[in-house]
Amino acid sequence: MDVQGKVALITGGARGIGLACAKELLRKGCSVAICDINALEGEVTHKALAAEFGPEQVIYIRGDITKDDQFEEAFKKTKHTFSGLDIVVNNAGIFDEKRYERMIAVNVTSTGRGTALAMKYLGKDNGGKGGVVVNIASVLGLKPYAGCPMYCATKHAIIGLSRTYGEPMYFNASGVRVVTVCPGMTATDMLHCDAAVEMYNRYGIYIEDVAKQLPHCVGLGVAKVIAEASSGSVWIVEDGEPVYEVKIPDYSTYRKSTGSREASRTTVQGCGGRSVHSIGDTPTSVPWVEQPQETADERRKEGSLDAQLGSGVERVSTMDLEGKVAFLTGGAGGLGQCMTRSLLGCGVSVVLFDLSKEKGDAFQRQMEEEYEDGKVHFICGDVTKKEDFESAFSEAVNKYSRIDIMINNAGIMNDEHWEAEIDINLKALVRGTNIALAHMSKANGGSGGMIINMSSVLGLIPLQLTPVYTATKFAVIGFTRAHGYQNQYDKTGVRVIALCPGHTETELVTKGSFGTVLQKFLSRHHKGDKEHLPQKPDAVGNAVPFLLNDAPTGSIWVVEGGGSPYQISIPHYRDFKTAG
Repeated sequence: MDVQGKVALITGGARGIGLACAKELLRKGCSVAICDINALEGEVTHKALAAEFGPEQVIYIRGDITKDDQFEEAFKKTKHTFSGLDIVVNNAGIFDEKRYERMIAVNVTSTGRGTALAMKYLGKDNGGKGGVVVNIASVLGLKPYAGCPMYCATKHAIIGLSRTYGEPMYFNASGVRVVTVCPGMTATDMLHCDAAVEMYNRYGIYIEDVAKQLPHCVGLGVAKVIAEASSGSVWIVEDGEPVYEVKIPDYSTYRKSTGSREASRTTVQGCGGRSVHSIGDTPTSVPWVEQPQETADERRKEGSLDAQLGSGVERVSTMDLEGKVAFLTGGAGGLGQCMTRSLLGCGVSVVLFDLSKEKGDAFQRQMEEEYEDGKVHFICGDVTKKEDFESAFSEAVNKYSRIDIMINNAGIMNDEHWEAEIDINLKALVRGTNIALAHMSKANGGSGGMIINMSSVLGLIPLQLTPVYTATKFAVIGFTRAHGYQNQYDKTGVRVIALCPGHTETELVTKGSFGTVLQKFLSRHHKGDKEHLPQKPDAVGNAVPFLLNDAPTGSIWVVEGGGSPYQISIPHYRDFKTAG
């Protein structure tokens, strides 16, 4: 695309990266609308840009992108003022780990809304001329850090969302390219906000030691991406160097091979006490090789925060499951029931937290008939409500005097209700992790434990039809990896891992009109592909005891096609750099 004569809408455009993008596009003859919530900065920036490039080339729109009506009004006003709209840059973002729900609303929900609005106002299938959407993520959307798990989660989400909207199905219909730009450490006000300074102090990070680039470098990169990038592509701009593309391969290429250490246990008891894994007999058993790490000097030379946070090597801490207590969200559904059976077969007591009272009560009665009384306790509640979640966890602790295992399993898959997907799949999972860490952490007087966050193979690859669901599952991967640093485990005694089921026959993907469409799509695109064939929920449930025993903190596991779980090791994003 030649941007000369085109029209762009940029969110968060009053300063930093957004302002740099605006200047670069204006220099190339593009008209620009800046949408920003800060009226004072917006007016000052508008005045300066109008003086430099001409008042007819730029407008300022005050708007809160977390409000549907205000965001859409920005699209309408831009199109009305310039008689068209060709480019949307979803740049607005915040950094605030304590107010993570606000950060999700700005960084994730609003990017999703902005992309959907772009499809509506630019898409050829809606009477538009096509165009380009650039979603600003971060290198922390590809390589997370312990100091900011929620920020990492939101940037992973943007990459998942953008890669999905970038699939051919959307581009062929709309003529809208959707691309992602991931800036490295950039000298903006975000680096010096209160939340960032608190993170630096907590982890002893010296921000002066971390390589930074000017926002202008990102502006140049965004302009190049608008002109040249293919839909669905992901680009990096860091260290003041020219922007470059990374080609992210299929997750199957990340599969770790078995190391030198022999798996000493031969079986793990699963559903109903059955043996579900013969670990020594499977080529996908846990890898025990300690991964070589860069030295601190090497990481510092790269300008990487790893130099101060430290990633460490994988060290496995096994768990004796007999007598342990697990808290399981979404426990009354298909996967939840299978996990419960597997855990009960290993001597674990299970607290089920689910919104469906009818299903939960019935399943508890059934389990009491098969196992001894008191081994299963159902609590009805809504994971999206903080009071319900905290009350349920307190009730569980009061009953069993401990919680050793948290499984954040609750989730929905229906992009027709995409904001609910974000509330349940991401916000509630974060809430559950935080509540469990506060209770189990040795730093708080707890005994340690393990958290399993349920993601999906769609947290590793995009799938047409489900951009927001994919975004939430990408976010879970980033959040889990950021919590999985060895130095975090050394403080808390809590391992945090993610489990990514493949296509599994649960109500999540089989019920309702969306489920019907999804089933037809999956059967058409994965016909004859053994690894992508539907698996029974038992395959996922049976994986849980194995992971509790063997999975190192921060690790990501896949179970698909009814096979044994296998670990993947995600390389550094620079390994994906394309030639040229």
